[in-house]
Parts: sequence; C-alpha cells; structure tokens
Amino acid sequence: MINKHEQEQIAILQQALQQALTESRLWKLAARAQYRVSVQAQDGVELAAQAMGENLEKLPYQLLSTVQGSLNQAMNLSRLANTLEGGSTFTVNAVALSPDGTRIVSGSQDLVLQLWDIEGNPIGQPFQKPPGPVNAVAFSPDGTRIVSGGDDKTLRLWDIEGNPTGQPFQGHTGSIYSVAFSPDGTRIVSGSWDNTLRLWDIEGNPIGSPFQGHTGSVYSVVFSPDGTRIISGSEDNTLRLWDIEGNPIGQPFQGHTGIVRSIAFSPDGTRIVSGSWDKTLRLWDIEGNPIGSPFQGHTGFVYSVAFSPDGTRIVSGGDDKTLRLWDIEGNPTGQPFQGHTGSVRSIAFSSDGTRIVSGGDDNRGHGKTLRLWDIEGNPIGQPFQGHTGMVISVAFSPDGTRIVSGGDDKTIRLWDIEGNPIRQPFQGHTGSVRSIAFSPDGTRIVSGGDDKALRLWDVEGNPIGSPFQGHTESVRSIAFSPDGTRIISGSDDKTLRLWDVKGNPIGLPFQGHTESVRSIAFSPDGTRIVSGGDSTLQLWDVEGNPIGQPFQGIQRHAEGNEVGWVRSVAFSPDGSYIVSGSDDRTLRLWDVEGNPIGQPFQGHTGRVTSVAFSPDGNYIVSGSSDNTLRLWDIEGSPIGQPFQGHTGRVTSVAFSPDGNYIVSGSSDNTLRLWRGNWQKWLKVCCQRLGYHLVSEDPELELLTTDPATILHSDDLANTTTQKACAACQKYAWGDETGRKELAKILRRQGNDLARLGKTELSEARLRQAVIYESGEK
Repeated sequence: MINKHEQEQIAILQQALQQALTESRLWKLAARAQYRVSVQAQDGVELAAQAMGENLEKLPYQLLSTVQGSLNQAMNLSRLANTLEGGSTFTVNAVALSPDGTRIVSGSQDLVLQLWDIEGNPIGQPFQKPPGPVNAVAFSPDGTRIVSGGDDKTLRLWDIEGNPTGQPFQGHTGSIYSVAFSPDGTRIVSGSWDNTLRLWDIEGNPIGSPFQGHTGSVYSVVFSPDGTRIISGSEDNTLRLWDIEGNPIGQPFQGHTGIVRSIAFSPDGTRIVSGSWDKTLRLWDIEGNPIGSPFQGHTGFVYSVAFSPDGTRIVSGGDDKTLRLWDIEGNPTGQPFQGHTGSVRSIAFSSDGTRIVSGGDDNRGHGKTLRLWDIEGNPIGQPFQGHTGMVISVAFSPDGTRIVSGGDDKTIRLWDIEGNPIRQPFQGHTGSVRSIAFSPDGTRIVSGGDDKALRLWDVEGNPIGSPFQGHTESVRSIAFSPDGTRIISGSDDKTLRLWDVKGNPIGLPFQGHTESVRSIAFSPDGTRIVSGGDSTLQLWDVEGNPIGQPFQGIQRHAEGNEVGWVRSVAFSPDGSYIVSGSDDRTLRLWDVEGNPIGQPFQGHTGRVTSVAFSPDGNYIVSGSSDNTLRLWDIEGSPIGQPFQGHTGRVTSVAFSPDGNYIVSGSSDNTLRLWRGNWQKWLKVCCQRLGYHLVSEDPELELLTTDPATILHSDDLANTTTQKACAACQKYAWGDETGRKELAKILRRQGNDLARLGKTELSEARLRQAVIYESGEK
C-alpha cells in the first residue's frame, strides 16, 4: 500500500520527468528551427514561432535560452527571399512592381511574361508568347499597361490581363535591353543592342530620330522624375544624359571601368545611381560629377540597381548571387540578401519601400527565379551618424524616448529613438567624453572625460554650474544615485569621488584600487556602490568605506594586457547580483558578497568593454572589442547569435527602460539600435510569416472547419503553420490584427494549394480565410 508521502514523491518525480521531456522536445524543436532557417527561411520562422508558443504554454516561467535563441536567429537570418513558383523555367531577365504595389510582372529567357500578386500567386495565364526572350518590362504610371522589349527587336504593349495592345513597336535593329514609361504615361523610351535609344508615343509611333552617341549597346534607360530628361547606361562604360528631343546634355559620365548595366534616378531627380560590370555602384549628381567613392562590396558584375521610394536607400543585385542594401553614402546596410543560386538580373522596390522583388538565373529549369524580400534586418534603422570620432558612451533617457552619446570628438549628442539628432551637439569638454548618464528624472545629463572634469547639462545642452573639479586624471565612469541627489565618478587617478549635484565633493576620495577605475554603478536602493578597474571589483558604502574584500577571479592575461582590467560593472535591478565584463573576454556574475555565481560567460573573442542588465533582470547584454554585442540569460547561456553590424569595437551598451531595445556605441563613430527581447523578435517573425509563400507540406496542414480550433483548442491543432499562427495570435498580434493576419496566410495557402491541384484542401483554406476576414466567431 503506497502511503501519502510516497504518493507525493511519485507525483514530484512524474512532474520532474514531464518537465524534462518538455524541455527535451523544446530543445529539439529549437535546434530544428535554427537549422531550417538557414535552409528554408519560412520553415525556420514557423518552427521558431511554434517553439516559443509551446514554451510559453507549457513552461511559462522558464523561457529556455535555446528557444529564445532560435527565435532571434530566425529574425536575423530570415531576410532570405520567398520563391515565386510557376511561369518561367529559365532566367528571369526583368521584373517590375505595379505603382500601387499589388502586382509584379516578370519577363524571362523562355519567352514568358507572367503577372503575380504580391503574395507570389500567378494571376491568370502567362501572356501570349512573343517571338523572342523578354529582356525588359515596365508598368505604366497608372498601372493599366505593361511594355516589354526583347530579342525580337520590338517593344510590345499589353493590357493588365495580358492581351497585346496594338502592333509591336518596330525600328530597332538589335535586341532591346531596357524600356521605361515617361512619368505622365504618354511616352516610352527604349535602349538597344544597336547602340541607340528610341522614343515612342503610346501608339508605337517613333518620336524624332534615334538618340545617337553611345559606342556600345544601351543596357539601361530611365526617365527623370519630371519627364524632361533621360539617362542611359551603355556597354561603352559611360552614362549619358539627354533632353527629350534626343540632344545630349553635357559630357558622358565617366568613371566606370566596365559595362554600365543599370541606372536609376533618385525620386527627387537630383542624383543618379549606376551599377557596372566593374563590380561597383557609383552615385552622380545631375551634372555627371561623381558623389563620394564607388560603392564596393559585390564580388561580381552588378546587374541591377534601384532607389527606395524615399530616396534614402539603394538596392543592387549582381553576379555574386546577392542583393545588397546601401545607404546614400554608399555604406552597406546589414548583411547581403542571400538566397539566389544564380546571378540577380533585375530588382525593384515596392511603392511603400517595404519589399523588394528580384529576378535571376538561379535554379534553371525549376521555375524558382523570382524572389520576394522584406527589408528587415537585425539592426533597427540606420546607424546614428554625426559623431566625427569614436562613440565611447551611450545611455537611454528614463522615458526611453531619447538617447545621449559622448565620444572622442569632445561632444555630447542627443538623439530621438529614430536616430535623428536633437539640437546641436553639447560642447564644453576639452577632451574625449568618456562617460555619460541621464538623471533619474531625465532633466539633466552628467558627463566626464579626458579633461579630468565632470560637467552637468540640462537637456537643451546648456551647462549647469561650473565643471566638477577634483580628479587628477581622466574621468572614466559616472553615475547618478537613484534619487538623483548625488553623482559618483571613477578616474584614471585610481579613485572614486562622490559629489552633490552642485559639484561639491562629499567626503574624501574612495581609495583602494591599484589601477584606473573603469566602471562604477549605484545599487538600486542607493546604499552601495560597485566599482571595477584593476583586475578586481570593490563594493563600497556611500561614505567611501569598502564592504568586504575585493571580488577576485579575473584572469590577468588577455590580448597582451598584463593588467586584465575590469571594463564594466552593473547591478541587477533587484540589487542582488553584479555583472562584470573584463579583458579576459568573459562576463562574470557575482552575489553582493563577492562570490562568483556559476561559470564565466564565454563567447566573445575580444575584451568585454560594456555590460548591462535588462530592466526585468532576466537578460544581460555585453559589448566587445570583437565588434559584436551578445545577449545572455541569467545562467550565462547565450541567446541567439552575436549582434553584428558595427565595424569597430563596441564601447558602450544600454537597455531601454522598457527592455524592448538596446543601444550600442562603437569606435566606428556610430550608434546602433537593436531589438532587445523575445517579444520584439516574435513580432518580426510573425510579420514575416505573411511574406512566405509555400508551406513546407501543405497536405499535412489541413485546418478543421472551425477556425477557432487554431486558437482555442487544448491541443492547438497539429501542424507547424497552425501552431506558429497560434503563437503569433496570442503573444504578438492580438485578436483583431491576428484574425486579419491569419486570413492573409490562409488565403495564401489556399492559392498555393490550388496551383498544386489540391482543390479540396484549397477550398477549405479559402473558406476559413473568408470567416476570419468577416470577423465571424
């Protein structure tokens, strides 16, 4: 007979076994997600969302680092393209998006033009085959017509249903490589292998004589936004600008050392970008003067370029099988878009700038040659640019709406969350600004630097009082007390000093460190201070008395540095832990008695320069001289891959007050903003579900006739897509948005299934999409 105590023990063992089995399943699911996202982006995103949903359902108080890591990796790597299947079986030479962003037209080597919706579903049948490969396509400005040009030496005009309009435009004596409508839709320009451009009215009548001047094939033509000029790029390595009568304007644009394959006007008509077989892009003003240096990064011919609708970004595609996104200065934005297995021949932005479509010659014979991309990467927006030297310190305002930075250019700069500078730089320091902090109420900023002084500022940039004088060497670290009445500073003079907010020293310097004091922090209750400098940490009361012995354990040999300095320290929000980062490339977690907790956090390949706790105390972020940031759980397990983007060492990191974002500063002179937690990662992954086009195994994903089953059954249904949608509905989208997003995914899958000939499954999906769209329960 089993007694009560034995029953309780059995129940505990069963619970422990169940938890172990659940953890094992989640670990395997997360591992599968991390593998699949590198092979097929959709599968990885769905699996990562499913894993997070199951973790939150079954282990709500234990978010596994492997599950969070798979979600982070899915967000970072899922900028891979979706494949539009059907239509062409050979190289897609040209793609264009309709002006309203709802349709795509493609032209290919096998004489096929095909219209698609924005989800990647073919609209109708391929257009009647022209007698030669299609090299160029363009929509009319009103979206009602399409013009194409190809190897048959003619242009052809089509209505939106794919019916030819009128007769072919004849006149060129060689293949046509590029076509474009004028902004008012009344004229068309074409460029040809016969070295000429030709202008046509909408009926196909030539306007004037051919534009002559190029000494090689004309590969790209485009109208200026106001329709008064035309730019062309050629096999003769030049660009030429023309008026609408065909008269050349100025001299040829010279600089490329290879064929100019693609050109584009900026939306405001003031700049031109070109892509060439010399593997570079070049930016020009309207006079033909180069702006800045060539954009370098592609390792093969550049076949296509395009401006974003707002003119702030440029996308390029090339022979190296990648698309690359650039800012207007020629700096690459994020990593190359990888997914094509052959040359990227044509690219275009959607009208709202959120998506890019590309065409190429990958997977020849399998029809997977158009790809659709979103433009999300891990970094949020562009780097914050303005500093002319290394950014050494960054901090969020208490309300999370502003960021302050200080650096080698001796200035302090204030930014909004989008990276826009607020007012002019704060000037006053006569040396590098080494440390910076907001007051708890957000009305003041304190800074310290190589001029040995601390300075207090209001948020308008006005200095408050005189500099705080007392340190005899550079001020390396500063912090406000939690109540905002005191400031602590640490210096190369090996001391800490406590000040009131008027700059008066409180008591004597804190002495004990044998080397520079690199980092300091107040405890959340304001009664203790931790400092790091030599190879130790030291805890102090606010009178300057050391509490206990120095915390020891940092290795003293790293990167040739005999000291092995502690570079950064931080208290946990509840004051029960301290984290440190040092020259030995590790982070260490300590209790407030100085006892190490667990093993050092290992992963960085350079010294750890900065550490910070998330506001909820569940995560730690670190920055390093290896140019990366890393996110860790409190056990020291890394979450996801390193945050990559900086091109110099990361000098400072900080969480936003709500924990949603992380800001970093770097020796590359920029700040960067990153998403900081699983909620943000899940929202991005859920957003990307809508971009993916073909399910991993649609036949196994039949939904029940009651769509509520997805969200409300105890079992959450039995497929990856359903479970991913359920996680998104519950934890990312919310009810109303979730219904609309689910309807979009269901409709997409219904169309996919119809193309595969699975009529019954398709009809079930589409019926459910209607139910969701109507808001019925």
